[in-house]
Amino acid sequence: MQIKVGTDYECVEITLLEKTPQWAIHEGDVRVSVSVRLQDFAGRYDAVWLEADALQAFVVDLRALEARRQGVATLRSMSPDEFVLTLRSRDTLGHLVAEVCLVRHQYSSGPAPWRTVVSGGFELEPGALADITEGVASL
Repeated sequence: MQIKVGTDYECVEITLLEKTPQWAIHEGDVRVSVSVRLQDFAGRYDAVWLEADALQAFVVDLRALEARRQGVATLRSMSPDEFVLTLRSRDTLGHLVAEVCLVRHQYSSGPAPWRTVVSGGFELEPGALADITEGVASL
């Protein structure tokens, strides 16, 4: 299962890698790979965990955003500020933007990790919301 927000040139791709089984304590939580491309700047991290409750709330907010073309929908990873995706209205005409931040800690030198970040935003086609919503709902 893969969800793409944006175009080939500017996008966020979320790929399902693992889902916590129904009998587990954190039932429905998922591990995903997140790829971010902002023109020539890009990054990927395959150890992002999303809570089931956060996914459900994001879907509710996406449906409201799609219906009204006003408002905001934000998805955050379990680990604080590791991954944040926000879709929001840009103006009263219903134009939309996506804002993303993906953080990965590199443990390559010394006792403290290096914080590597890809963040930015791009315009989003309003017609894409239905596919994005259904993709997130199916995670």
